[in-house]
Amino acid sequence: MIHLDELLSEPIGKRQMFRLIDIILLIMATFFALVIRLAFFPMQSGDYVYFLKDWYESLQSAGGIPGIGLSIGNYTPQYLYILALLTYLPINSLFAIKIVSCVFDILAAILAAKLFLSVYNNRTGAILAYTAVLLCPTVWLNSAAWAQCDSIFTFFLLASFFAAVKNRPILTCVFFGLSFSFKLQAIFFAPLLLVLVLRGKMKFRHLFLIPAVYVAGILPAALAGRNFFEMLLVYLNQAGTYRNLSKNAASFCAVLADSQSSGMSTAMILLCGTAVLFLLWWIWEKKLPITPDFLLQVSLLLLILVPFLLPHMHERYFFPADVFALLYAIRRPKRFYVPILVVGASFLTYLPFLFGEEPVPLVVCAAMMGSALVLMAKQLYTDAKAAENRLVSVRYDKI
Repeated sequence: MIHLDELLSEPIGKRQMFRLIDIILLIMATFFALVIRLAFFPMQSGDYVYFLKDWYESLQSAGGIPGIGLSIGNYTPQYLYILALLTYLPINSLFAIKIVSCVFDILAAILAAKLFLSVYNNRTGAILAYTAVLLCPTVWLNSAAWAQCDSIFTFFLLASFFAAVKNRPILTCVFFGLSFSFKLQAIFFAPLLLVLVLRGKMKFRHLFLIPAVYVAGILPAALAGRNFFEMLLVYLNQAGTYRNLSKNAASFCAVLADSQSSGMSTAMILLCGTAVLFLLWWIWEKKLPITPDFLLQVSLLLLILVPFLLPHMHERYFFPADVFALLYAIRRPKRFYVPILVVGASFLTYLPFLFGEEPVPLVVCAAMMGSALVLMAKQLYTDAKAAENRLVSVRYDKI
């Protein structure tokens, strides 16, 4: 975490210093966020009852850290390291698991605030970012009700994005490698790294840091006795777990009639790959300026596009999109409807699994997410045309 300290410890300008009223607002936001989370702490989700609880108890029975050498669950060992450390705390497994996820909720909110302070010199934006991330319904439901850990890998995605806008390619890849080490869904963000490579902001060799970080992360478990190749291929094993085209995700697959077609699954993977490649080619062809706003816009577009088109997606897989949509709207307030669509769709898909309630059909959620995708793509195209016109105008003025 030394490199993250370097980013966070950059000097803050005088205009960015928080006033007393700002500090009071931040404390109030934190208080309400904690109250909401504590209200859901006793809730036991299906994921906790059938998976996380057993993993925790297996590690506890093995003595905590010595248990990391066991083949437990279908997650990478990096998350199990955290669970192993939690077994030493004098609290029950449910609360321990939820506490660590909530801690990363707060860390993600702090990092979002620091982004607005350091990159945009925007104190108000920083307060809004911190508050929005902490109080976002899908964020506190994910950690405090579901006992899931999507805030962990999303925190490192935010750190990777922060490093990218600061033109720190090594840190960008290191943090992305850490994010990928916790969840495969970090791959939705990966095309942004290729954008940086194509536009000369990053060397191709920097990308090798990503597998290096992952391999370094599984070495402790390997040394403790767990099969190295099993951990190396854990994501490939996860990929074949589900047959349904949509696992309650607000994706395009939710509207398809044949929910278990292997042919349709392959077609959707190809469609997603084609869409991403086209986007990369278009960005390279247009030679758009690589600004923080541009990177934020492309990041959000990718975090919606990829899980929207890929098959076998869970509702939680739009979690990073929820967070980035909030930051995008704070940066561009006139686009306030983007997080309403993205977070709204995600929130509505959480309810059936967590509470057994389906307030609207899944296809409505998919339509909301699809609308957000179209609007983001349209906005990127509009901004590109405006940038081209400005460039032509500058060239004309020089004649």
